[in-house]
Amino acid sequence: MKEKKVGMRENRLRMIQRVQELALAHYEPGRLDRCYAEVWRRYVYPVYPICYDTFLRYMAVDVAEEASRVEVAKSKPDKYRGQALFDF
Repeated sequence: MKEKKVGMRENRLRMIQRVQELALAHYEPGRLDRCYAEVWRRYVYPVYPICYDTFLRYMAVDVAEEASRVEVAKSKPDKYRGQALFDF
């Protein structure tokens, strides 16, 4: 199984957290002018050009749980650290 880069996941997780904060600041359940589609269209899309499906996936992410996974992955030793590219 191919290992994912921790830094890339960490940066993406920060973006997801910012998108969630932005959406929750403007979302009001029960109001059609403040539903997720309108919040995405008016507030999220101009700042983060992501499609609506990606926005909904981001809203479903548990940021705290994923952050703990990133910390665990960062604490594991890197199998390539300390090896030289060329041994002379």
